[in-house]
Amino acid sequence: MSAGRRFALGTTLALLAATSAHAEMDHRDYQATEMTGPAAMRSELQRRIEAERIEAARRAAEAQAAAEAARHAHEAELAARPYPVRLAEARCATTCHGPERFADTRHGWLGWLLVILRMRILNGALIESGEITVLARHLADTQAPGPWAVALEYAMLPTLLAAPWLGWRGWRRWKKGKRVTVQVPPGKLP
Repeated sequence: MSAGRRFALGTTLALLAATSAHAEMDHRDYQATEMTGPAAMRSELQRRIEAERIEAARRAAEAQAAAEAARHAHEAELAARPYPVRLAEARCATTCHGPERFADTRHGWLGWLLVILRMRILNGALIESGEITVLARHLADTQAPGPWAVALEYAMLPTLLAAPWLGWRGWRRWKKGKRVTVQVPPGKLP
């Protein structure tokens, strides 16, 4: 095949590929405008279609009613739980971290009180003042450690309470030791 024929064939194929082929039919031509067949068959078909529509609407209404009933039952179950449980889930388990975060942690009342105060002060947890003791009591009841751990928490309490005073006192002593006093022998004053 000569170069001229190859060029003509390639150009023709490229033009055919680049142009879209349009059919003379539109999508509306495929839709039936009127039903064909005997009138009895048409009415039977329309009756079946209407029955299927009614059945689908009934099933959808039943599914929606079942979902609504399940949602109300779940809300009632959540509302029936004690206040401390709901408070712990609302303040701790949903806003900051999941319940698995403190599920394995064991503290006494004092330990949970300090944990909650730390979360409120350092981490900005949205816990109101009246809720702190309720949460600490609930967590101490449900996540209680052994008796030795509670005794250790209370043994550390004086240290925690005295720490600010001891720190201030140590700072004053350190500051006092840093002062430089110049002692000039008598008679040598300028």
